[in-house]
Amino acid sequence: MTERVGRRGRKDNQPVTLSLIAEQVGTTAATVSRVLARPEAQAKTALAKRVWVTAKELNYRPNTLAASLRTKRSNVIGVTIPRMRDEVLALMYEGIESVLAESGYQTLAVTTNDDPVQQKEKIELLIRRQVDGLLIGDALVGGAALADVRRSGTPNVLYNRRASGYTSVTCNDYIGGQLAAEHLLGITTGPLAVYAGMDYATNLQDRARGFMERVGVAGRTLSNNSVINGSIYAEAGEEAAARLLLSPPFPEGVFLVNDMAAIGFMGECSRRGFSVGKDIKVVGFNDVSVSGITVPSLTTIRSPMNDIGRLAALTLLNKIAGKRVSSAQLSPSLIVRSSTDSGLGSKAGHK
Repeated sequence: MTERVGRRGRKDNQPVTLSLIAEQVGTTAATVSRVLARPEAQAKTALAKRVWVTAKELNYRPNTLAASLRTKRSNVIGVTIPRMRDEVLALMYEGIESVLAESGYQTLAVTTNDDPVQQKEKIELLIRRQVDGLLIGDALVGGAALADVRRSGTPNVLYNRRASGYTSVTCNDYIGGQLAAEHLLGITTGPLAVYAGMDYATNLQDRARGFMERVGVAGRTLSNNSVINGSIYAEAGEEAAARLLLSPPFPEGVFLVNDMAAIGFMGECSRRGFSVGKDIKVVGFNDVSVSGITVPSLTTIRSPMNDIGRLAALTLLNKIAGKRVSSAQLSPSLIVRSSTDSGLGSKAGHK
């Protein structure tokens, strides 16, 4: 029987090992191991480049289980995501994954639907899988699940959420709410209203609180029954509009703490004969991709979603490395479009 010989004289059935790569390159297996453990440095020296080129040509596949047993590290980060269909969370996850990949980590993502039972079960699963760290993005965060994380000693960072005693990376949602208030205060004289979202979501409540406190400082008040809680979907915005537009006095300006709820709100306003941008000024939050192409286009508070994910991942990596870290809040910005300025046209926008 004739044995087939592959590239660089290797027999097809010969396993690709560190020693084989070292033999091809002309170095030691220990050196090859060190080089392959640092993908970010693969082009820094001629030797490192030769090692990586040879490994790729030989189709080298590292034994991650053996490496984990040897180093007591999995090179995997667990990520909890409330909902996969949410563009905001998807952009944050992209930021997380890009930073971790650059540092040689893989992600193991689980969805929790903001359900405390699922949250606890799936965080326990990630801990049992011996992930090197956890990034937790649940709105309903706290209680038993976080207690399990703390007891396990697994390094962790909250993203897009905050909880007392835990490191977090968020948008400065309170300031975002104030930006929305200042904008509406400057272009209205009548009653204002706020759609505050889920009452257990710290980020949404911070937005609503910032808005209401800024309105109060200005000496303006919110009309009766004008602080509404609910989900973050378009249907909830439609329901909020139906409630606020049931009978006068109608609000002249409305801040909704999520873009999708704001888009649903605008649709219901139009169906009831109100002109958004003229009769009612509407402000959302996040600046998701569809916000600029709705008719009218949506004035919103832009959250640096991808940057939140990136900084959360960097913070966790520093924590894993034993460095001191602290919570961070990234700055939002106001994007003015035609839902508060009908003279801009349907797609215009500016800060």
